Amino acid sequence: MQRLSWDTFTRAALCSLALACVPAKGQNPPAPQILVMTTTTIKPDMRAAYEAYQKEITAIYKKAGVPMRSVWQTVLGDLTEYVSVYPIQDFGAFDGPTPVAKVVGQEKAAELLKRAGQYLTSVHRGILFAQPDLSILPKEGGGPTQSGYAVIEQLVPTAGRSGDLEHWIKTEAVPADRQGGAKQLWTYQALFDGAPSYVFVYPLDNMAALNAGPPAWKMDGGRAAAEKMAGRLNGIVSAEKLSISQYRADLSYQQ
Repeated sequence: MQRLSWDTFTRAALCSLALACVPAKGQNPPAPQILVMTTTTIKPDMRAAYEAYQKEITAIYKKAGVPMRSVWQTVLGDLTEYVSVYPIQDFGAFDGPTPVAKVVGQEKAAELLKRAGQYLTSVHRGILFAQPDLSILPKEGGGPTQSGYAVIEQLVPTAGRSGDLEHWIKTEAVPADRQGGAKQLWTYQALFDGAPSYVFVYPLDNMAALNAGPPAWKMDGGRAAAEKMAGRLNGIVSAEKLSISQYRADLSYQQ
């Protein structure tokens, strides 16, 4: 399994915390820099009950004063998968009660957690650190939830090759996507939910946008150049996951 040094982890956390404190003058509030990500898979026959449960939890988070909670449903990939995210200021957030416990109390929160168990087949929690220097951010600020869908790509670097992967993202992938006309690309470093990895979110207005292929196919040299660029990841990446997710506005909120 890929191992991440404590020094690397600390630098990623401090970088994200510093960026979170920078105001956006004359713009919408900046996107959160540290997100708690919970990935769940559900029993197929429990979808309606689970989504009703998600609405209940989202309403509680809103009452707790959490700035946003976003729920995404996988539509190409594992069809039983949902991902929810919400921001935290720093890891001190885990020392106090959860947003649910703050609103309904520990006893009721425990009951809600137990109820969730009847819907789920798996649950994983991790942290996403925003990587603005490896992203293509909209000038108006905000996050990727304004779009209805997103391509989600996750790359796990080979042990000791995280720096090489970051260099490839910054010097090859992001410039190619810009050249191909990409308006947004959100890059995150994911920790604790499996091996440390990098997660890329490409927002889509609709599913028909997939017909055009990845933005990098429109770089100089076209698809052949894009595939050659991707080939330079050999030895740098040990695993890859690709899926399409739908933003569930009915299960989410933004303040």
